[in-house]
Amino acid sequence: MSLIERMENKIVKLEKNIEEEKSHIENLKEKYRNNTITKTDFLSIKKRIEGMIKTMDLRIRVLKGEVVKKRKKKNEKVRIRENRKMGEKSYFEWSKT
Repeated sequence: MSLIERMENKIVKLEKNIEEEKSHIENLKEKYRNNTITKTDFLSIKKRIEGMIKTMDLRIRVLKGEVVKKRKKKNEKVRIRENRKMGEKSYFEWSKT
């Protein structure tokens, strides 16, 4: 499994975790409506969960950016190899002559 695939799998897992946490918040709202937990407990737990969701969302954005960067780098390497096979020189090879 390549690095890109591992990052994409991590993104999928984080998105799944975000959905689970959102459903957890909905369950807390239901408990609060049924008066099984107090308002302060509800708000403190909700605030903690929302903080976790924000950090997971930030991780997803960072991982998506890294995936894009790695793919561009991989495509650039492939393009340079193809150019070398065809006998063309890259910019750096031209500047050395």
